[in-house]
Amino acid sequence: MKTKVTYQELEKVQQALREKEVLQRKILNTFKNGIYINNPNYTIEYANLALQERLGRNPVNESCYKAIYNLKEKCDWCIFEKLKENKKRIEYELKKENGRIIEVTNVLLEKNQKLTIYHDITKRKKNEQALKNNEVKLRESNKTKDKFFSIIAHDLKGPLHSMIDFSKILDEKFESFNTTKQKKYINIIHQGLQNTYKLLENLLIWSQMQQGNIDFKPEKVNLYVMSNEIIVQLNLSAKNKTISIKNLISENIFVKADKNMLATIIRNIISNAIKFTPIGGHVSLYGHENEQNLFEITIKDNGVGIATKIQTKLFLVEENTSTNGTDNETGTGLGLILCKGFVERQGGKIWIESEVGIGSKFIFTIPLSN
Repeated sequence: MKTKVTYQELEKVQQALREKEVLQRKILNTFKNGIYINNPNYTIEYANLALQERLGRNPVNESCYKAIYNLKEKCDWCIFEKLKENKKRIEYELKKENGRIIEVTNVLLEKNQKLTIYHDITKRKKNEQALKNNEVKLRESNKTKDKFFSIIAHDLKGPLHSMIDFSKILDEKFESFNTTKQKKYINIIHQGLQNTYKLLENLLIWSQMQQGNIDFKPEKVNLYVMSNEIIVQLNLSAKNKTISIKNLISENIFVKADKNMLATIIRNIISNAIKFTPIGGHVSLYGHENEQNLFEITIKDNGVGIATKIQTKLFLVEENTSTNGTDNETGTGLGLILCKGFVERQGGKIWIESEVGIGSKFIFTIPLSN
């Protein structure tokens, strides 16, 4: 038997629904995020106070795409139809032209109405990116520390230990050695001290670079004159292996560079060339202006060359690519890392071209001086 619903009872139900809707919308007005409800025709039927304040008006009865995005037609990314099909909440992010990022949450209501919540997550996204950047910096810092302690534990301790042993032998048996042997041991100690000094010098510069304590003071530098000065400094090492060094850079080439940084770059690369070039070999410096109006410097040797798989790791602090030279010279691989940092600090790039058994070219760019 059917129960007849009276007009009064129907009124009560409708009133309860209206009161429920009013209560729901009062609750939505307490939200700090912009919220609106639109019908299947894209017309806004409700906008909470937060959205009204953001727009500077009440957008009810306006099209959602016009009121919210100032568009003439519905948004390309509109998910209304998809929402009606699967009836599941759909979330996505919008990147606004002013650099802000908006998180949008869409929920299907009764009568196929769509409730949309706008949440400005720009600050949160920036904080997340800052955390990622800090994480990357922390990893880099740990790699730097690992390299630092590796150098101290191995590359510094080893040569010192060797020099202590040789100096002890020389001290205990000096009189029993002939002049030739005495000179041999003294030369070994001298070379060890030179290598250790170079290591400490690079280590100090690298440490200062990591801490940002190196001033960058670009000035007009005669590249030919500077290269000659460095060749003179390295002449003893080259003569010991009868290696010739030719400066083929034009005498009137001037670059705009930090003098100390540029000297460190050239000195480290030539030192490496001497180290990995056999007795009787040759090293040459030459260059030209490239299409980017930078001066491209090449330091070429006819040494042992570098395998392709190692070339990609030469400038990475976390990789250990140090090997002994053709005369058993030691190194840390730190010099090339310094070179990369100093070249990039001056707006240039550095790369390598090499073939095993043929030799290597270390090439870097530096701005020309006006």
